[in-house]
Amino acid sequence: MSDCKFDSLIINGKADSNTDSKSIFESYLESQAQLERLPKKLKQDKSLVELNLFKEVHFQKSSNLLFRKSDSSNDALINFWLSKVKNLAYLYNDFNELPDFTGLSKSDLKSIAKGNSEPGYIRNLEKCLSERGIIFIVEPSVVGLKLDGAVFKLDSGHPVIAMSLRYKRLDNFWFTLMHELSHVALHYDQLDNYIIDDLDLKSEELTELEADKLALNSLIPRNIWRTCPARRDLQADSVIKFAEQNNVHPAIVAGRIQHEINDYRKLSSLTSGIDTREILFSE
Repeated sequence: MSDCKFDSLIINGKADSNTDSKSIFESYLESQAQLERLPKKLKQDKSLVELNLFKEVHFQKSSNLLFRKSDSSNDALINFWLSKVKNLAYLYNDFNELPDFTGLSKSDLKSIAKGNSEPGYIRNLEKCLSERGIIFIVEPSVVGLKLDGAVFKLDSGHPVIAMSLRYKRLDNFWFTLMHELSHVALHYDQLDNYIIDDLDLKSEELTELEADKLALNSLIPRNIWRTCPARRDLQADSVIKFAEQNNVHPAIVAGRIQHEINDYRKLSSLTSGIDTREILFSE
């Protein structure tokens, strides 16, 4: 094996002809710059972090990947987080017999979304999605990381949905999940590239607008949402009644109203009572 192919094997996990010494060196320099920008507490195992960051930077450079909804000051943290997600995704794929991914329909999305009325259902999502050939990874956020979720696919064709739980609210969890699943349903052919989502930012990209629309409609269909009295009177009792009538958790209704009126203080008693991190990570 040539030195070039050996280097590529170490970096990407496979030998190819697209890697040369110059590009490896450039990736190394960029990864070192990003390593310096990481907070000290994330570099306790510096050698491993350095290697993973190098691999991630080189993968992106050699594949001409572009971030969506990111900024350069956040790239080091994003790459740190992505490298951990990818390692977990490949391990999950290697140690589990996943069925082939055969697609995700709008009907499938609505079926998955039905679980939102019971907060504890989120513990079942890993199994539910793996049965459809989708890998679900929750990798907790780190301070300063401006990212809610990401989606991409492995060489095997299995989509990976990754969430950071930057916000612990139930409504944020479900919208992020359905947004990333909407990308799988609508944009699977584009997932050789990462889609990185900072949902605090308003995007005018068509792919993001399409995913937003499908995510919202999967949780509460548009024709039903139009009839929601709580959108007008902004009362907790109206939210709860509408939620019960439509088998959706009140936090999701309240969170959608908050987003529409751009006021997260209103109805906060309905959105702040459930901690998704505690549900997923507590014994």
